[in-house]
Amino acid sequence: MSTENFRKVYYLNDIDSRNAPIPVSLLYNVGLSDNEIKLLHKNSLFTVGDLCRRCLTSQEYNILHGIDSYFSVPATERFTDAVEALTDNAKISLSMRCSGATLERIGNELQLTRERARQILAETRLKLRDTADLVAGMLLSTNHTSFHFSDLVDLFCSEEAATYCKFVLQESSYVCYFKFSDSFVKYSACGLDAEHRLKTIIGEVIGEGINFYDNLEVIEYELKKNNLDYFNVSDVMNFLIHSKYRFYGDFVVKRKSHYAIVCHDAVLKYFHFDIKLDGNENNEDMRLLRQIISKRYSGLSLPANNRALTAGMTRDASRFVLSGRGRYCPIEKVIYSVPLFEEIYKFVNDSPQTSYYYGELFSYFQERLLAETNIDNRYFLHGMLKYLYPNEFAYERDLMSKIGEPRQNIDERLSELLLENGRAMTKEEIKQSIPGINDHVIAFSVARQSGLIQWNFNEFNHIDNITITDEEQEILSNAIKTQTDLHNGYASDTLLFAAVKETCKDFLLRNNIANSQNLYYVASTLFRDEYRFRRPHILSKDFPVQDISFANVVQVLLPCDTDLNYDAFHRLANTLGWSQGTVYSVFSELEKDFIRISENDYVRKKHFSISRSALNDVSDILRKLVSKSGYIAFGNFFEYESFPNFSYKWNGFLLESLIIEYDTGFRIVSPQILDRRIQKGIIVPNDSPYETFEDLIIGSLLSDGITTLTEAEFLNYLRTYNLIVTKTIPQELYQCPKLNFQNEIFTIL
Repeated sequence: MSTENFRKVYYLNDIDSRNAPIPVSLLYNVGLSDNEIKLLHKNSLFTVGDLCRRCLTSQEYNILHGIDSYFSVPATERFTDAVEALTDNAKISLSMRCSGATLERIGNELQLTRERARQILAETRLKLRDTADLVAGMLLSTNHTSFHFSDLVDLFCSEEAATYCKFVLQESSYVCYFKFSDSFVKYSACGLDAEHRLKTIIGEVIGEGINFYDNLEVIEYELKKNNLDYFNVSDVMNFLIHSKYRFYGDFVVKRKSHYAIVCHDAVLKYFHFDIKLDGNENNEDMRLLRQIISKRYSGLSLPANNRALTAGMTRDASRFVLSGRGRYCPIEKVIYSVPLFEEIYKFVNDSPQTSYYYGELFSYFQERLLAETNIDNRYFLHGMLKYLYPNEFAYERDLMSKIGEPRQNIDERLSELLLENGRAMTKEEIKQSIPGINDHVIAFSVARQSGLIQWNFNEFNHIDNITITDEEQEILSNAIKTQTDLHNGYASDTLLFAAVKETCKDFLLRNNIANSQNLYYVASTLFRDEYRFRRPHILSKDFPVQDISFANVVQVLLPCDTDLNYDAFHRLANTLGWSQGTVYSVFSELEKDFIRISENDYVRKKHFSISRSALNDVSDILRKLVSKSGYIAFGNFFEYESFPNFSYKWNGFLLESLIIEYDTGFRIVSPQILDRRIQKGIIVPNDSPYETFEDLIIGSLLSDGITTLTEAEFLNYLRTYNLIVTKTIPQELYQCPKLNFQNEIFTIL
């Protein structure tokens, strides 16, 4: 306390700095009233740290002087002291419950009824709740909305104390606990329907299945739009598994979805263009597909014979199109001209002929097809016509016939609808306004009409709904030029939006342009003659790539002909304004052409070599390591001194790459959720009966004679044997059909 100009001012001198983040709003836990807290907020005092950093008025000091001594030690210490002060029965109950014991078992230990054990635990939670909330406040403060259990462990520096605090916070009114992510979120941020909203997003974006990393940007955008961005990428992946989805490599599908969805992704990612599909068991393309599925989409089961596999893959015409005799191509690889196909459609429809052979049509339009598309044969033309006009003609093996029903003019109706509404519309709104229209028809209509533009995920707009002055258009044009000049001919939607969000504020507000995606599609229409666009890329006309892709852009801006460094890539991605989702997906695509030699360094496969004898030595070492249990986890300590001499320093990442890329006689079984920073895999022989992580865990339990164990015992088992490197049980074990989880007990079925 001090005086100045005869006016007393006061200070709180004893508060421990570790309590500084705690929000003032939580001080009701130490006796302050709502009115007193409101007064502090009115005086711009929002955290305990604010109380220490400035002098207080006598009124403020009168309110706060009692908390000085309470916060002289961190809230974590107050919590552990409160645990120590519990009665013996309360401490034993808390410890046993947090170790996975049932109420009945606790009651037996204390010679009490099950109900009395429950009452003791409820009373204990109530005694510890206020202090536990203050601990949560240390992590959340006023500017965060969530934290994970691992953050609580780091804060306490004790997993036991953190587990007790977690147990208490699960009944808190300050934070909400989400088991699938093992995280806590402020109730004021998530409300009571967070899981329902997350499930809705998953249904809309992922549907039956998608490549997760390719669509991370969309997922992140939808999370932010729905105020769910306190869930991170791993949280969403865990929620998917919790919701009965399954990951096969980077691809995620509903558990009972058709294998053809995953095969489409495999052909798209790993085949040069198309694949030959037939019943021939010696088909080299299908043999390669099976190898890729086994290697990159571990755990997916395919039909045993090629005839059944072909039938399954070609059943859905929306994913694969006929591209040659017995050959099929993912639709994403087709380059086609919408105006040209409209001419072909009109030619057939206006002709007095009732049917056309595909060869006949191809000959008539051959010159333009070869010049404007990559469609180079009559089979391919057949496939694309069937894809673009599935209901307008009857398709046979060699010819197509008119059905006689004129096509409804959807283009005009969709265009008029968007103009009448004067704003962007969701796909669902469009379907309600035009009964019978489907996703494919909407997408094709947007592709046909230059005035229709994508707006957000599953939202569309009309360019004539956008009003822009000449001055605003010039500002946009100059912004694109500035950004492309700064980045060697490259700009992104994020860079453009950041460049104009202040200088074009009226334009953005007037047209409801709320994000970089909205602006990008407007700019791609306005400046299509001056730049090349493929979201999120904006390229100068002379940018040295033909096929606009992230991988090709990286090759130009970050030369990596021989090697690749993750940190350098990450710096480039941040400079270019790529989202975290984009960073994940792009790097996962890039690294497929490289061997990982350390945590952050990669060597291009064609520049990497290892002798067959060295690989044999590695195989011999691994054979000894797995001889006892049938597996060895990367979480175990490896004595790399015994590994053969080599051009690179041995480490887990290098060993993992060699097992994946070379024939060592071993393969890696992993949990479904991976993290490039952490090696979660388990090495097993190629002939191991364990196809999935779940299989291996169940096999390990059975070999140890274990068929039933509590949740806490299961977690301890997994960590003791290094089968997991996280502090939680992987979600797939909760959803495994061979494991039953009920009343906090796992039982092998």
